[in-house]
Amino acid sequence: MTTGDRCGGQVSRRLVSRRRALGAALAWPLACTLLGFSRQTAAQALDDGPTGTLAVPRGSDLVLIEADGGGERVLLTLAAGAFVSDAAWSPDGRRIACTRYMGQPGQGPARSALLVVGLEPGDGPPVVLVPPDPAGMMLAEPAWAPDGSGLAFQSIGLPAGRPPVLRIEWVAADGSGRRTLVEDGRGPTFSPDGTTIAYVKLGSRGEELWVRSTAGGAGRQVIADEGLMALTTPRFSPNGGQIAFAGVGDVGGSGMRPDSIKGALDGEPGAYRSLAAGPRLHGPPWDPFLVDLSGADLRRLTLLGEDEAAVAWSPDGRWIAVSGVGGLSVPGASVRTLSIVATYGGIDWR
Repeated sequence: MTTGDRCGGQVSRRLVSRRRALGAALAWPLACTLLGFSRQTAAQALDDGPTGTLAVPRGSDLVLIEADGGGERVLLTLAAGAFVSDAAWSPDGRRIACTRYMGQPGQGPARSALLVVGLEPGDGPPVVLVPPDPAGMMLAEPAWAPDGSGLAFQSIGLPAGRPPVLRIEWVAADGSGRRTLVEDGRGPTFSPDGTTIAYVKLGSRGEELWVRSTAGGAGRQVIADEGLMALTTPRFSPNGGQIAFAGVGDVGGSGMRPDSIKGALDGEPGAYRSLAAGPRLHGPPWDPFLVDLSGADLRRLTLLGEDEAAVAWSPDGRWIAVSGVGGLSVPGASVRTLSIVATYGGIDWR
């Protein structure tokens, strides 16, 4: 491993309905009715509201934001032109893994590396866990194994004139032992007990959710590609029984017609519930979804219409965070906005 140098670069867009546009985070308790809530400030937080800390990539910064509205602090700032993405807490809460995108105009494709950042001032500069791939593979979405022994991450390549290359890889916590875990997969996440990995695959009509044992063997399809045009950031619930994710598609009993998505993209007033404030999308509208590990009870949690969303669970399993352009908010009976500053990439909650 080598130490990070806070170098410059630029964000490279990800393959296959890349979700993670500039965004912020939204969270809510699963038991609440989520439509039609009103906004309020963080200072009006309910006593039984969410707690813990959200790790949020925000441009060139990695920021820690208190879920109870208690404030925020910048943990890492990269040099101008470099971008942070895909924050992931280590199981012991002492480090955060993230993606650093970098590159310069006229100097070839942008490249990425996986960093590990310590939380204490004495921890020194970020450690480059996986350096930029010499073959040009874009590295992203690190996910810690629950025992802290290593991380899974995705590698995506776009060779000229050939089909894209997607795979999920493994690297030990000391940077050694890099190897392929899953071919043709991306967006890895571990079950709380570490026995199962969930990931996204590209189907013929959309994207699919799969799981397989971390010991190896064949995978099992949880969600087919029939109802979802795209899905991303699958996340196991703290009890391991459900998977939340961000998706694009008409499932979960919303009654949304396929042409309403097109209407939203074309700027039609009222075409999509949450777009009333005006056009803001550069891609299809994303919403949060939930499914049982068995594949049963697939449902949309609410219509958000976010611009390329991502999700994360609160540690107690009562809340789900969603990154998007709507701001960092913690709704209960009403929505408290924690931040409206744009972010890029996945968030994590501890």
